[in-house]
Amino acid sequence: MVALAENSGRTGHPTGEKAKRLIAMHIAQAIKELGTVPEGLLYAYVMNALSLESFRSLMQAFVNFKIIRIDHHLIKWIGGNE
Repeated sequence: MVALAENSGRTGHPTGEKAKRLIAMHIAQAIKELGTVPEGLLYAYVMNALSLESFRSLMQAFVNFKIIRIDHHLIKWIGGNE
């Protein structure tokens, strides 16, 4: 918790690259826990934190890292269980 406070802005929330990494980490964890999730539903939950372009870029990065697969707008976790 201290590390988060040290890297945050006035609101106590992480900023910049740290915030982007945390958002990506939390989205990946959500996909992992759900197993599968409709792409639109997941974006609806994160649209206040990410633009559609940023969300699509993040999903493509996850596909490239082979932790998810997207078939007909359904996101499926294929990464490891660690």
